[in-house]
Amino acid sequence: MIWICPSLVVGNDTVPPVRSVRNLGIYVDADHSLRTHVLKTTSGCFAVLRCIKSIRRSVSVTVLQSLMVALVLSRLDDGSTLLAGLPKQLLDRLQSVQNAAAGLVFAACCNDHITPLLHSLYRLRVAKRITFRLAVLTHRCLHSSALKYLTSLLQCVSGIHTRQRLRSCSGSQLLQTNFRAVWLSAFLT
Repeated sequence: MIWICPSLVVGNDTVPPVRSVRNLGIYVDADHSLRTHVLKTTSGCFAVLRCIKSIRRSVSVTVLQSLMVALVLSRLDDGSTLLAGLPKQLLDRLQSVQNAAAGLVFAACCNDHITPLLHSLYRLRVAKRITFRLAVLTHRCLHSSALKYLTSLLQCVSGIHTRQRLRSCSGSQLLQTNFRAVWLSAFLT
């Protein structure tokens, strides 16, 4: 159930409630599902793909690859760490954009396998790319090359007093944090 607050009155102006807001290019829904973000990203990417398709025969493959990375695939990467834990249905929509981009670059038929084409573009599948980006972010936090507020979110299991006698304490395991909830709460407070 989504709770929608009543209108807010600021001075003489009334601010009506909305179902989603955009902050730093990321659409956040009232229920924190990021469904609007995925839908707007896919529709924008498919619009760019249609424009690129119209000039495909006029440019070389390397120029086409550069356009694809700059205009389409970079949009899929924006805020991709927030997409961790989304339902498969939403991730499949983003994957369809990546598949269409790879098919357009290599002029593939609809029956061709997409995985070799993605490898040719040096791209991971969307779900794997999200995991990779989270792993890179975690690595940077552990080695103090990330921002301090991100580094402060990570906590080693061995540093927790109540877990020091557990077997898991001997390894370098981290306490799992829901980064998406932390990020979203930063914009709601």
